[in-house]
Amino acid sequence: MKREWTITVGLLALLFMALAVGTGQAQEPQPEGGVSVQGTVGTAFTYQGRLTDGGRPANGTYDLRFRLYNAASGGTQVGSTVTKDDVSVSDGLFSVQLDFGNVFDGTALWLELAVRRGASTGAYTTLSPRQALTAAPYAMYAKVAPWSRRAGGVCGQQR
Repeated sequence: MKREWTITVGLLALLFMALAVGTGQAQEPQPEGGVSVQGTVGTAFTYQGRLTDGGRPANGTYDLRFRLYNAASGGTQVGSTVTKDDVSVSDGLFSVQLDFGNVFDGTALWLELAVRRGASTGAYTTLSPRQALTAAPYAMYAKVAPWSRRAGGVCGQQR
């Protein structure tokens, strides 16, 4: 009985030591002198879309024109027009970086996309419907982040 107790205690001690060593090695070094802001996020974001041509996934290069509006239809354009020439589309999928400037203030906005073939200089075809822009998880967190009361502007306002 004493031998079983010794083996059990020994195994438990090894288990605790293994856990302590394992978690100690998994931790990242802590920053010295507290937390600091490393840089600003900016106003650009990535947009990923799916484009069909004649009912099939598009392939090739296309010129894309993006505009923001304050309504799902009609409304007023917000910010600048962003044009991306010769965007590669493969199996209908594409990805672009868009930057409309500092226009995001919590107001609901819709993205309008117009397209033409990459080798074309003709008119764009506006696609419908406009796409509602939704908040990304980190953007929702920014208003309640620990540093939000330290910054100037909208984030620094008390709620």
